Amino acid sequence: MLKAWEGLGYYSRARHLHSAVRDVCELYGGQVPDDPDAVASLRGVGPYTAGAILSIAFNRPVPAVDGNVMRVLSRFFLLEDDVAKPSTRTRMEQLARKLIPRERPGDFNQAMMDLGATVCTPKNPGCLICPVMERCAARLQGREKSLPAKSKAGKPRAEYRAVALIEGTGEHAGKILIRQRPDAGLLAGLWELPHVLLPEPSFAGAEDALRGCPLPGGWTIVPFEPVMDIGHEFSHIRWIMRVYAAGLAEGEASGNDVAETRWIGPDERADYTFPNVFSRILDRHWNREDGNPP
Repeated sequence: MLKAWEGLGYYSRARHLHSAVRDVCELYGGQVPDDPDAVASLRGVGPYTAGAILSIAFNRPVPAVDGNVMRVLSRFFLLEDDVAKPSTRTRMEQLARKLIPRERPGDFNQAMMDLGATVCTPKNPGCLICPVMERCAARLQGREKSLPAKSKAGKPRAEYRAVALIEGTGEHAGKILIRQRPDAGLLAGLWELPHVLLPEPSFAGAEDALRGCPLPGGWTIVPFEPVMDIGHEFSHIRWIMRVYAAGLAEGEASGNDVAETRWIGPDERADYTFPNVFSRILDRHWNREDGNPP
């Protein structure tokens, strides 16, 4: 399942979707429940998703408030609360609950979402074609471009990381050592190259840090030389990475005997799911090995 999702990011959504589908099959006979509490209990289903399911699929008058709807409400009612705050979202949901009609609530929710997505857009709202322009408080006061109010998100935290591109020898010749991430946390359960977080915002001491990177069986990483610099940005973290060609200090470990590590070549790569940044590293490495430009 994660392999099919590879490269899209937000892997927790894929896991939650898989879990929710399994619960629907096991607990509700393969039919999505129409009970609000049951829908809300499904993994990954928050107030917005629950509202969309209940109103569109089951015609229940439950609001579905996403960013588009919050923008429409902020402008129409001239609401100046910071939409980045959870308390504002709660207030918007309460307001939408008062507005939603009992007849065709799904159409109402879809119309609100579409209005925000296609007309009441973030930077250049199409007020002249908006069906509610004459009653929009922000438009009447000339403030449609300044709303909704939203505090700026902080810059992603920079993390410097040293990465080991460990090439095998002997029976593992032509293969690269990979490891699996923990089952919880960022990029849970995906595969990656061994790497370490550096204590300072630089690559000083990177080779020593790699030598201390734990591997199953007590093997020690021996970094040879840097081969590429690469980066990747998450919503809250920016990885700044230097990749080192490397070997192992004590011959070759039988990585396939340990669940957390594997030796893989290009032909086996499709069997493992990698975060985008490690896919790019492997692409560059194997393209270079084939004589292609990285």
